[in-house]
Amino acid sequence: MSTITKIATVITMFVIPAAMADENPHCVAVTDSYNVTTVQCDNGTVTVTSGAKKTAVICNSSLNCREIKL
Repeated sequence: MSTITKIATVITMFVIPAAMADENPHCVAVTDSYNVTTVQCDNGTVTVTSGAKKTAVICNSSLNCREIKL
């Protein structure tokens, strides 16, 4: 293999996946009829926000949860 082919192979196999692993987590948000918004991210974080009670509960993947008054 030529030097350029070897460099292209290294970039494709290691540099691009490493750069993609550093991007922000992808999240999905849903709001129900009671104005409660639930956001779940692929890193395990879940946030539940209630507009009526003016509170938010945030839980991470290690099951540590905390409630915040808005």
